[in-house]
Formats: sequence, structure tokens, C-alpha cells
Amino acid sequence: MLKNIKLDSPRGRDTTMDVGLLLGAIGISGSTVPIQSPFDRAASRYPNSNLTPYIQNAYVKVNQFLGYPWQLTLGRQPFELVGGLLASDNGVGFTGLRIDYPFRSWEMKTKLFMFEPSSTGGVNSLDLYGFSLEIPSEGIWELSALIEKDKTTTVALNTPVQGAVRTFYGLRYSLEYGPLSFDGQGVIQSGSAKPQNPAQSKITYAGTALLFKGKWTQEMGRLGIGQGRLSFGKGSGDHSDTLTRDEAFFPSYGKRFDGLERAGFGDFYGASLYDAFGSTSTANGLPPNASGVQVFNLGATFPPYNGIYLDIDYYIFQAGTIGSALTKSLGKEWDVRLHYTIKNKLTIQVAFASFSPGNPYNSTTAKRFLFEASGRF
Repeated sequence: MLKNIKLDSPRGRDTTMDVGLLLGAIGISGSTVPIQSPFDRAASRYPNSNLTPYIQNAYVKVNQFLGYPWQLTLGRQPFELVGGLLASDNGVGFTGLRIDYPFRSWEMKTKLFMFEPSSTGGVNSLDLYGFSLEIPSEGIWELSALIEKDKTTTVALNTPVQGAVRTFYGLRYSLEYGPLSFDGQGVIQSGSAKPQNPAQSKITYAGTALLFKGKWTQEMGRLGIGQGRLSFGKGSGDHSDTLTRDEAFFPSYGKRFDGLERAGFGDFYGASLYDAFGSTSTANGLPPNASGVQVFNLGATFPPYNGIYLDIDYYIFQAGTIGSALTKSLGKEWDVRLHYTIKNKLTIQVAFASFSPGNPYNSTTAKRFLFEASGRF
């Protein structure tokens, strides 16, 4: 990245420009076959998945734009909204425009954005528009709105639809108070879509999501510092008795992936509040006729022993709705991780995850073993 390139300013203030370029490459070394399901869902988000380098980010950022306290970012850039609950580039970058503006008199911050995540353009694209406003108090309040305008032909409630427009309104409150950390989020979804068949009724969208996270960091004498955490999240599911109304909460570009793996609750299940890792053919990876995810997490990080940390997490997953006589239980998971960092440069991690599927899956316990080394230079 090139930073603080000085530009002429019509108002005499210091206007500078940053130029960012980031290349990425992803794939499975030594593989002789295409990436298989369900990993192909993550792979499809990238320009390629054969370890060929691609442009992940390429943008310019202008500080004090036109001499005003604006920050203008143009190009393919990293982005998240409401911590990734509503939107995230998932490590690929969004192409578009973002404007950040501070209201210094009230110590508030706002950002406006317009992105086209799909690189195909034309009628094969989904546009994202929106804003967020941060209001400081004892903690930080964040108000946000996101509009998804889909130019493709998609399927809603088993009906081909065109011109789907969905709007999300979010409220977030985060607080750091001594050893306590809290993050609470709520989202309301609305919108509509027009069926391809003119004789069919308009499809409407509705949905809600709640997510609460708490963390307590405690000094434990000679043992060192330990941490406890608690999370609860709930995404609404679709009700089968509302034939033209889809109540399933499902943002198109929420935080879901980390490379070729899931990013979410549980090292194995990787659940968001609307989908999860799964071998099913459904769009959300859940059992057929299931939608929405409820999750409960209880975990702890123990004081280090010779610099080695131990993390233990327990998860309970349920479906928001399921269109059968089966229970809503999607499963339970235990995660155990050991990790060690050398001079903030190299991290070595060994992890084990055990997932016990719920009744809808009709399957046996699945296990995941991981050895990972990551470095920063």
C-alpha cells in the first residue's frame, strides 16, 4: 500500500491519497479433481480456486476530499456492515464507492456506500446500497440500512421471480466496560419480487435476526488471564402456510466464508443465522424445508501454560422453522483448540471439533481435526 500521497486541495487543507493493491490465491495443493460439494459453494465466490493469483483489492482512498473532512474510497475494497451480519466481502472485495464522513461536533460517523459484488455486470448482478451512522454514548450505537437490488432471475418460494429488492434495517450496540464486553444486534428485513408469471401474486419478504455476544476477561492471579464468553443468535425462518410471503432472514452477502471454509458458529458446522456447512442441496445447507438458525454458545479461554492457550466452546443449533414432524434440533458441537504464538509473527494451532447432528439429518457424529500454521511478515 502507498500512503499519504499529497494532492492539491482547493480549500488549502492537506488532501492525501492512499493506493491499495492486494493479490490473493486460493485452492487445494496437489488436488487432481475439482473442489467438491459443499466446499464448491465457497470456491464459487472467488475468480478462481486453482491457486492462480487474482486481484482481491485494488482501490484508491482520498482523505480530506476536496478539502472537506470526507474520506472517499473507490475501487475493489474490503467491506463489512454490522460486523458482517448484513454484508461482507468475504475476503474477495466489493467493487464500488464508499464515503466516510465524521460529524465532529457530535462525535458521530457516517458512511455511504454503493457496491456491485458480482463481476459479471449487466443483468447478471446484484447491487448493494446503504449507509450506517455511529452514535457514541456510554457505548456505541450503530444505525444501518442496506438495499439489495437483484437484476437476475432468482427463485423465491419455489417461484421464479425478477427484480427482487430487499431492504434491511439494523441496530447495533457495543460496549467495553472494564473486563466486560457486549455486542448486541437486531435486524428487520422487508422487500418484494415480481414473479415471471404475471398471473401469480407478488412475493414479499419479511424476516428478523437477533444476535447477542458477551465476553468477560478475568485476571486469575499467578495463572494469568482467562476469558469466558456467551452468545445467542436467532434468525427467522419461513412459514409454510404463508404462500406469497417469505419470512426467512437471508442477506445475500453476509459473512459466511473464510477461504474455502465456513466462517461462523462452530469450527465444523460454521453456522450463520441463516445457513450452515452442509452436504444437502438446499441453498442454506440445512435439511429440506428448514430455514433460519438459532444458536447458543458457551465458551472459555483458559490462562496460558508456557504460552499455550486452550479454548473450549460448546454450541447448540436449532432451525427457526422446519416443515415436517421432525424436531428443530440441528445438532450440538464441541470445539477444542490449542494455539501458540511466536513473537506475534507465527501462530500454530491444533483443533478438534465434534458435531452431533440433530434428528433432521439422520446421520452419525462427524469429527474434524486441524493443524494450522499462519504467519505475518
